[in-house]
Amino acid sequence: MKILADTNPVYSGQLTGIGYFTDELLSHLNKITTVEGFAFNHRGKKTIHTPYPVQEQKVLPGKLLSYPRYARVDVPLSAFFTLKGFDVVLGTNYILPPTGKIPNVATVHDLCFVDHPAWVQSRNARILRTMLGKTLARSSGLITISEFSAERIREVYDYKKPILVVSIPPKKSAEGRVRPKGIEKVSPGSYFLFVSTIEPRKNIKTMLDAFELLPKETQAKYPLILAGKPGWDPETLERLRSRNNKNIYYLDYVTEAERNWLYANTVATIIPSHYEGFGMMTLESLDAGAPTITSDIPPQREILGNVGEYFSPLDVKALTKIMNSFISSSYRTAAFKKQSTVLKNYSWESTAKQVKEFLEKVAKSA
Repeated sequence: MKILADTNPVYSGQLTGIGYFTDELLSHLNKITTVEGFAFNHRGKKTIHTPYPVQEQKVLPGKLLSYPRYARVDVPLSAFFTLKGFDVVLGTNYILPPTGKIPNVATVHDLCFVDHPAWVQSRNARILRTMLGKTLARSSGLITISEFSAERIREVYDYKKPILVVSIPPKKSAEGRVRPKGIEKVSPGSYFLFVSTIEPRKNIKTMLDAFELLPKETQAKYPLILAGKPGWDPETLERLRSRNNKNIYYLDYVTEAERNWLYANTVATIIPSHYEGFGMMTLESLDAGAPTITSDIPPQREILGNVGEYFSPLDVKALTKIMNSFISSSYRTAAFKKQSTVLKNYSWESTAKQVKEFLEKVAKSA
């Protein structure tokens, strides 16, 4: 089977969740079948190394696609890339242009723009509201990353075609571990950690408020480190950058090696999100040897079941209480021992095999 896949998320610069998902999935698919990517790379400005070939559109910037999408106009994928000879086209980031007679499978990570539009940038929400229904209507099947997301897609779009639910296993990094700059005064093994883009649905305010309810001496001994590129949560960003609390460190975007170091040396990773498609940070943290404290939302329950340390997303005092418990080394050791049992359920080899079989089935039945 020959797959043409959307690699634009890998070309986006600083990789976040969808970029990592796309990079790992396509790299592992390439080991068991034939993969070719397509991406906009205006004037060849970005140098991206992938283990599979990529068709690059270097004449037009990809952002130009936004304008016809605002007007509800679909530009065929064949206007930019060669589709001949491929058995199926795989979308990796919600919207997929028409692919003609070649069957296609879209990937929809979550429906936050439907369930909580205030937590999504208005520009992105507008495009998704305009175009996702069309993408789903012409798709031959769909991939998503949690049973929660699959259920919402079926409900909202009355989607009756096949849906494959896959996980996002932790990446087996070869980058080593590098201590980030700016936290020289922080002792390894003595801080709480948050890793993600700074945006409203991440519920960072609850975490900051909970941390500041800890005794002052505890805050000094176990500071809070946040790592993630600035999104569009101006109030939280202002609070972080003001450094009014000297025990809260904001590092901005960190490299893979720096992220590895942060996970490996934390007391616990806190994931306070209001809404997620999947709990990628949960598995990353556990794979690096650190337990997690997570909000009690469906995707986290799908991963951790009854071994998680949960709090209601708006219950500040509940989170403070759990954080206080994790100061005990015996408590966090026991928590990690329980939580780490879920890692055996996840591997990129298994995810790639599932996707390959699903794409083969869709291509044959289309």
